[in-house]
Amino acid sequence: NSEERRALFEEAAGIALYRHKREDALRKLDETRRNLDRVRDILAEIGPRVRQLERQAQRTRDYARLSTEVQSMQRTWFSYHWGQGQTALREARRLAEAQTAALTARRAAMSDLSHRIQHVRQQQFETRTRLADWQRQSNALHAQAETFQRQLAVLEERARSLQQQIDQTQIDQAALEAEITAQLDRVAHARAELEAIVARRDEKGPFRSRKELLEVPGLGPKAFEQAAGFLRITNSPNPLDVSAVHPESYAIVDRMAADLGCTVQALMQDAGLRARIDINQYVTETVGLPTLNDIMAELAKPGRDPRKSFESFSFGQATEMKDLRPGMQLPGIVTNVTKFGAFVDIGVHQDGLVHISQLSDRYVRDAAEVVKLHQQVMVTVLEVDRARKRIALSMKSVPDPRRSTVPEATAGRRPARLAPEGSMAGALRDVLRSLKG
Repeated sequence: NSEERRALFEEAAGIALYRHKREDALRKLDETRRNLDRVRDILAEIGPRVRQLERQAQRTRDYARLSTEVQSMQRTWFSYHWGQGQTALREARRLAEAQTAALTARRAAMSDLSHRIQHVRQQQFETRTRLADWQRQSNALHAQAETFQRQLAVLEERARSLQQQIDQTQIDQAALEAEITAQLDRVAHARAELEAIVARRDEKGPFRSRKELLEVPGLGPKAFEQAAGFLRITNSPNPLDVSAVHPESYAIVDRMAADLGCTVQALMQDAGLRARIDINQYVTETVGLPTLNDIMAELAKPGRDPRKSFESFSFGQATEMKDLRPGMQLPGIVTNVTKFGAFVDIGVHQDGLVHISQLSDRYVRDAAEVVKLHQQVMVTVLEVDRARKRIALSMKSVPDPRRSTVPEATAGRRPARLAPEGSMAGALRDVLRSLKG
């Protein structure tokens, strides 16, 4: 091959070595050319950036120049103000020395003023001590004044109450004298009628019926009408004579029995028969339902006592003031009701006062809301003043002795006074005694 022979000759002649170097140089040259192309591309790209960097560098140089100028101006400004500050400092030191001197003088004045204040405080303390003593004395005087005012109010209320009682007593006395005169006349007339009734009974024996009262001399139809309903005749042939049914109503009862087809006695004994009665059938112009109801009630319980039951009462074991002890519970009767409380008779010949604050466990505005005259109550003894004959009582469930005070105007129990002999009341008393005898 010719190429192989050529290569062999060149290698033998040493040309191959230079050839390789030439090829390496050409390759490097090509690479350098490509690198230059890349460099030109890079320069084309960074050209605008370099201009921007140049502008920034110019600004930096301008900033550095301005900073230098500013620093120079600051040094000048600081120097100026330093001088001004030194001048102001010297002036402030001068003023401080003047103020120090003034402060020293003021401290001396303050020390003197403190001594004066201390002296004034001492005087103030002594004055306050004297004022406190005067205040205590004033409070004590005010308390005494209030006590005297309460006592005066109680005494005035007692005086008003007594005056009212006196005025009412005088009015009642005048009315009572007139009433006693009328009663004496009626008693004399009743006594004459009673004597006539007794004389008729002694003459003809016991009454057999209510109609026999008409046989008594002097006992007219009007007296018979008023008295017949109160007379009970146990052995009368008419069973209604033992009841409270008035003879004027006998015809009504007889009609009821006739309508039921029974006797009056059977009607009074049999509740079933009475239950069948329609009392509306017996209403007339003169007899109304109230009268018919009373008749039916009397037929059910003939002969009953129409009077109300009497409630017995007895005082406690204490009979005199010396028997009373604080804390004792005693029964009593209200004898008077006032604005400030109620007076209660506990059987020791001296009424005690239940103050309005002790009437109940709740607040009481008016004593009349809690108690009334002649009411039976249970009280607790709070305090007893034997020297002045005053008794403090309480109606609370748990009395508070600390709030109790012995009343200044405890109305004493007035002893019962008998009517004098020879007076109208005495005459009436003698008549009543003779009738009882």
